[in-house]
Amino acid sequence: MNIKKQHFLGTTSILLVLAILLSGLALSVAAMGIYELSPKLVMQGTGDFPRLPVVAPGTDGATLALYLVEGDTATQLMTLEGTRAGSNRADARLSPDGRYVACLRTEGEHMRPVLEVVDTQKAQRVIIAEGPKDVREKGAAWEELASVAWMDAEHILYSKVMWPSSEEWVAGWEKGTPPPVQGEVWMSSVDGKE
Repeated sequence: MNIKKQHFLGTTSILLVLAILLSGLALSVAAMGIYELSPKLVMQGTGDFPRLPVVAPGTDGATLALYLVEGDTATQLMTLEGTRAGSNRADARLSPDGRYVACLRTEGEHMRPVLEVVDTQKAQRVIIAEGPKDVREKGAAWEELASVAWMDAEHILYSKVMWPSSEEWVAGWEKGTPPPVQGEVWMSSVDGKE
């Protein structure tokens, strides 16, 4: 089997599993055995995909972009400025009503975290939270935006982790106790005003 066929089959398999998981279907596993998935629930081919936010390289191939996949089309919602494909990360989550996309990403070589909400109907974006714009001093304490989830169609939850400085790590371990890592969960409205 040539490389192109292997790549096509691998990609098709991944997309098939993703489509099944996103539609809420899963194989039931019981202690006595595995139940088979009904043939009418299996999706194959290039078909229609559910509404799904996807982060992939933009048109320039170097910067990441946020796309909204609906059916068999992908529409670019925005370019994730300050990102580089292959080095920065991004996690996009669609709101329960499908109107907003929350995108938690890192930007620049220092991986500064940024959380923004994009309105898919008005092409507007609001920055909800972000890390410091200046480069942090080596060994200094730092704050990380760690995760994002939807509470309802108008509110998102995100977590912050405050990591201790190198000095605090060393001092804690010398005393025999690791320094505390603090975490918080924040809630915000989609417009960032709450």
